[in-house]
Amino acid sequence: MIETDIKTATQVLERPFITVSAEYCGMHDIDELLHKSEHITHLNDSCRGGYTFKAEPNLDLQVGDLVLVHSRNEVEIVQIKEIHSTPKLPNSDKINYKWVLCKLDLSNYKARLKEQEQIAELLKQLALAEQKENLKQRLQSASQENDNIKTLLEDFKKSLDWLE
Repeated sequence: MIETDIKTATQVLERPFITVSAEYCGMHDIDELLHKSEHITHLNDSCRGGYTFKAEPNLDLQVGDLVLVHSRNEVEIVQIKEIHSTPKLPNSDKINYKWVLCKLDLSNYKARLKEQEQIAELLKQLALAEQKENLKQRLQSASQENDNIKTLLEDFKKSLDWLE
């Protein structure tokens, strides 16, 4: 009874907080995390759901956000399915509600991955352009030394303008 009174008194004296309902989705693969956090329209049916966590109001949480939570002496990733501006703590005398530690923000990581993809594409296009220019120079040089190559190259130039 005394422990219950202490829990209740603690909650009353704490700084204001909100609660969220969240689902464990067993997400540990980075590709899954990147995909899961994009434009979520519905929650995964395979998630284990309906767990309540306390959260700081200034975390700017939205339904669908991925967050880190303290759970069973571990850190887990969960997905927010409901936000309660007024805390909902059923059975608070029996349950020790855990906290959302932080919102998982993958935006910087996604930006880096996109940048890497763009650089790779740029370098690929550069390599193709260099290869094309090198082949043009080799053909021009060979056509000056070999009349057969010169004739083939002139015929080829008539059908394509890229060697001009």
